[in-house]
Amino acid sequence: AVVLPGVDPEVPMEIAALMMELSPAQGAVAAEDAVDWDVRVLSAAPEPTLLIHMKGSAIPAPAEAAAPLREVETQRIQNWVQRVIIGMKVCPFTQSVNLAATGLEKVGVYPGGIYYPYSSATSLIHSLGATWEALDRMLAAPPAEISTVLLVLPRYSPDDHARFATASNLLARGLTSIGVDKQVSAVFFHPFYDRNRVDPPDAPTHGHLPPHSFILQMLLNFFDLEEIETFDKKLEQNDFSRRSPYPMINLLRSEQVEAAEQLTSGLKVYCANARKMALSDRQDLVRELAKDMTATAPRPAAK
Repeated sequence: AVVLPGVDPEVPMEIAALMMELSPAQGAVAAEDAVDWDVRVLSAAPEPTLLIHMKGSAIPAPAEAAAPLREVETQRIQNWVQRVIIGMKVCPFTQSVNLAATGLEKVGVYPGGIYYPYSSATSLIHSLGATWEALDRMLAAPPAEISTVLLVLPRYSPDDHARFATASNLLARGLTSIGVDKQVSAVFFHPFYDRNRVDPPDAPTHGHLPPHSFILQMLLNFFDLEEIETFDKKLEQNDFSRRSPYPMINLLRSEQVEAAEQLTSGLKVYCANARKMALSDRQDLVRELAKDMTATAPRPAAK
């Protein structure tokens, strides 16, 4: 039994429904991620309580990666942050691999640390557990200590973006279910990120790029049609702004996202990134990502 003191009465019902989506009988997740359990709400309990009954074997906890491997794989993520997020200015408010929310002082937000937790999880249930642990640590720390989180998940579906996309959908709905979506938003990255494989492919969804079918209309807010026609055939290269060396979940403080909107709109940032990626040479994008995936030393800082 899991007691959830102080939560709204409808929260346990929503959490139980989400947890049951992991049941193999539901068929909502990949077979590797299914958990054979029954989850119910004990309505007669004095506090909101979930009763979890395991009907099959529990998914074993992952073996911890050796420290040298963790360091190398985290460094590869930092190299990617240096190249894409900072060097290509995908996020205009990140100027260091260790510091986020820079340039927001005039709207009352000050720079804070970037936290890079690492998990060897190979299953959805353990990846979600690692996410909740990272979320808990971020919310318990002041923004100056942890401004944002980049959770590195090298072993969870690194070659299967569709599986990761399903997991991202569950996580986003989980944030809403437990009521922290007003405090935190999530952004999802994967080596084979493909917006067309994210459900729904033709409508916005939490943590993902706008659908490819939306981008052209969005661009018309900032660029004239003649310019757009020079790169509109390559707009799907916008996916490279979410292609990282390993699967990764970025947890952002909502108050900082809202503050950034006062200086520049998310729509404008998306459009600038879409143009930038479309004008880039695809082979260069592939080649640089491959370098990040195999690097063993830090990438030089962008000039």
